[in-house]
Amino acid sequence: MYEYGGGSFCLADDAVVFVNERDQQLYRQALDASVPVALTQGDKRYGGVFFS
Repeated sequence: MYEYGGGSFCLADDAVVFVNERDQQLYRQALDASVPVALTQGDKRYGGVFFS
């Protein structure tokens, strides 16, 4: 997603949500955990991530 100018991550309350460059899916990484959790799956692409 970098080539389109969209953000590749955003901060949420106690986590970071990011686009994994390898599979282009969204993941949530808790600030106190070591394993990211997939939020999406499939052949979709995401960018310009924001938290509201």
